[in-house]
Amino acid sequence: MKRLLLSSLLVVTVLCSCELFPSDEGRIVHVGIGLSYRGCDVQVLPATINDAVELSLAFTELFDKRAFSTELLVQRGVLDEQGVWVYEGSSSPSIPTKERVLGRLEHWITTLEAADLLIISYSGHGLEDGSLVLAPTDEGTIFLEAGTVDASLLLAVDELFSLLAQSRATVFLILDSCYSGNFVRDGDSSVSIVEEREIFEDAYRCYFSDASYGPGVFVLSATSCDHTSGEPLAGSHTHGYFTAALLEGLGWECTGRRLALRRPFISSDWLYGYILSHQHIPTSSEFSLWYQHPHISGGPLDLVLVK
Repeated sequence: MKRLLLSSLLVVTVLCSCELFPSDEGRIVHVGIGLSYRGCDVQVLPATINDAVELSLAFTELFDKRAFSTELLVQRGVLDEQGVWVYEGSSSPSIPTKERVLGRLEHWITTLEAADLLIISYSGHGLEDGSLVLAPTDEGTIFLEAGTVDASLLLAVDELFSLLAQSRATVFLILDSCYSGNFVRDGDSSVSIVEEREIFEDAYRCYFSDASYGPGVFVLSATSCDHTSGEPLAGSHTHGYFTAALLEGLGWECTGRRLALRRPFISSDWLYGYILSHQHIPTSSEFSLWYQHPHISGGPLDLVLVK
């Protein structure tokens, strides 16, 4: 009964959360990162490039009345003369090596001001600790001879948050990768509102905390810290299950590759709710591993994208 009462109170509190509106005068920048791993020694993820490219296109149309820019860091792979996918090499200026990703993020973090918004999207592999698997610098080699992933390719959770903590601009981090719930962190004024807990006092405490909170980092992840994320195994034009629902929530039509619906209001909390109810894969299951439950960073602020 105590859990039920606190759960109900928390739901009401979330619905009444404060709204953070980035200034209409501020810039919006999107950095889209996607890796297919074609030509690499790891499982290929065909949908990730569609995820990155169409999020870029959707944001471009969504923010067409704003000072907006987008850049893509994508690893697609190339077909050789025999029709075999090979790794295109790290010299390509758009390949998301760790050095290049950190360099571009550092550029925007030091450039953008408090009134601005930085949107970072990632579609690719994630390790069990949440680390993002970025592009190799050699011939597509991700696994070492010992059978472990080359640590120099990994962007760890703490490493990314240490960088984002320097941002004056608000950051919206969107992650479609396995174990991406590791990026949904608890703090003095924030708590993962989806994580199963013995009690809900932690969430209650954070929502009514006296701790100061600012724009900071908003996180929307495809799944929990201990589960995988997925994409359809077949289809001529696919997206990750999470990103497909996210794009639909933004008003994007994937078949026509256009913004088909201009919604009067879009926020991080609203998108989360939309994804939960429209994702084409169960959000929970007692008898199967075939599900994924998106997560969102909790707290008293809701990031408003469209109003």
